[in-house]
Amino acid sequence: ADPPLDALGVGCLAVFYRQHRSFVRKRGWLKTGAPEMGLRLGFECIERVEDAIEYAIEKKKQTLNRRAHIEEERTFLRRMERCLRFLDFEGVQYLLNRGAPADLFMSTGHTPLTLAASMG
Repeated sequence: ADPPLDALGVGCLAVFYRQHRSFVRKRGWLKTGAPEMGLRLGFECIERVEDAIEYAIEKKKQTLNRRAHIEEERTFLRRMERCLRFLDFEGVQYLLNRGAPADLFMSTGHTPLTLAASMG
């Protein structure tokens, strides 16, 4: 019940045959007229390639998500430092409400928690 081969499938089968010519010949698939075994192997080869591509795409997405997260933390850090520099405590509270980590370390040596404690 395998789907009919499209152009990509035929190309993958050709590559598979070129790479595993002796393997195919030893099994006698070409001589005995058992091409369905070759097709089955070809489909498995295609599935492995598709799985590898999906895995690579997922890894790339994770990398991009991690970079976006780091950039978001840097943005919070810059905004928080600006608020502290101008003693804008409402701005600090706004950033905390927007999701800035409460233990984010500032170049001033303050975190929002120590700042809140020093404010009383």
